[in-house]
Amino acid sequence: MKLETWRGFLEAVRESPDDDLNRLAWADWYEDHGEDARATFIRAQVHAARLPEGTERDALEDQADDLLARHEHDWLDGLEQFAADWRWERGLLEGATLFAGRTAEGLDLIDRLPLRAVRLLGTEASYLRAAEWDFLRHIERLDLGRHPERLPGVSIPNYRDSAFAAMLDSPNLTHLRALRLAGHEITGPTVQRLLARHWHRLEALDVSGCTTFGDRATRMLTDATAPHLQSLDIAHTNASDGGIRTVLSTRACPALHRLHVSLSALFRRGISPESFREALLDAPLLPRVGVLNFSHLSLDAATLVTLFRCPRLGPIEELTLADCHLGLAEIRVLADWPGLLNVRRLNLSYNSFGDAGLLELLASPYLGGLRELILINNHNHLSGVSLKRLYQHPDLLRLQRLHLGGNFVGFAGLKLLADAPIRLVELSLPQVGLNGPSGTVLAQSPAFERLRVLHLEGNRLGDEGVRRLTSGPSLRRLRMLGLEANDVDSPSLEPLRDRDAWPLLRVLSVGLNHFSLAEKAVLRERYGQGLVG
Repeated sequence: MKLETWRGFLEAVRESPDDDLNRLAWADWYEDHGEDARATFIRAQVHAARLPEGTERDALEDQADDLLARHEHDWLDGLEQFAADWRWERGLLEGATLFAGRTAEGLDLIDRLPLRAVRLLGTEASYLRAAEWDFLRHIERLDLGRHPERLPGVSIPNYRDSAFAAMLDSPNLTHLRALRLAGHEITGPTVQRLLARHWHRLEALDVSGCTTFGDRATRMLTDATAPHLQSLDIAHTNASDGGIRTVLSTRACPALHRLHVSLSALFRRGISPESFREALLDAPLLPRVGVLNFSHLSLDAATLVTLFRCPRLGPIEELTLADCHLGLAEIRVLADWPGLLNVRRLNLSYNSFGDAGLLELLASPYLGGLRELILINNHNHLSGVSLKRLYQHPDLLRLQRLHLGGNFVGFAGLKLLADAPIRLVELSLPQVGLNGPSGTVLAQSPAFERLRVLHLEGNRLGDEGVRRLTSGPSLRRLRMLGLEANDVDSPSLEPLRDRDAWPLLRVLSVGLNHFSLAEKAVLRERYGQGLVG
């Protein structure tokens, strides 16, 4: 009776995955059967998902992670044998990165999970067999991309169309709504399968980095009606300026509002306010484009004014102005733009505006929407003068992700960040001049208690710094830790193996250090395919 009741909850969740009542009923059942921690975990994640950003939601998310730290191994029930990564959503295992070749042995276990999103790692032959798996009929998001979308980790080879034929033709993919094929060599045959089988219900498609995906494939997609498509990523493909113009002019995707394209292809003959207006600002789709990426284009203040004053420009959620030769004048234009209030992710890497430019940006009254700020910048040479103002900025207290690689932060700058009221979930500090004592600051400061991802590559932590990273409780929620090129050696082996210090750590990057093959094998016992380098 217990198993039948449990199976009933599973089927109810699968039937109505967005209905929280079924999940909360399942939590009550766990509590009635003596599994109070599991019940509390489900309720914490369900209630957190309902709340807006803020202290109450943060506390519930942290409570859920602390329960995972103590109980996740038991709750996974052996999934680690078949998965490189997994994701809990609203109390249940909804996402996993599965090894296609091993999963056949664990189908009984996987069929008992309410998975909605799967990334598959495998060979062409294993994809052929995977197409027959019955549990695929519950999958809404399928990732077959070469490189991981979230945490860095396991990659797969570059495949051609034939590798995906059986999977895309599978009669089991009846609920597919999002597909990722990034980085492969796909062409017309794959596009034809998409159009024939899935295009009418897809909400998201990512073919970024597919260098064989050109204008013909682009036109095939945008000429066919896709009533539900909301997100399309064709950045870094072989689409020319003509192909990109075709996309920007399409009327076949009425719901599309997140379009990722390489805009630099539109301006190969140079850029001016006039060419900018002709190529982009008159495009029919512009009011519904939520992502703008101008990487590697030289943008002057006049061109930015032309963009930001365009009455047809809709709300921009992500803005990338990396390596655009931005100086103080251009930053002033950006800071004065009211639309900046809608931007959640801002990338200003590899420019040359320096401390003065960052202080100019921080004077803007429109920063309250930012959740991710990327200042990876070997040219800016940002220092403590502007970084201290950044950390203390009242409109950036809800910033979740901060990337400062290539600027000199140093021990003193890290202390400034540790003393700030900011609470990040991702912090990227590669090549910023950190030393061994920096490990203590990271491990013991409450400012880092919510970190899930921490990049420290290319610093000088050494074995002392790695040991100090385990000297306090602040990094216990980490999922990913990057320690590449930090001059660490054998004494770091035991601290990095310590499950009590890193109960949730899944991805560890240790390349370009001094571990022997035998020592790396010891670490691989702990992290499996999550050991990088």
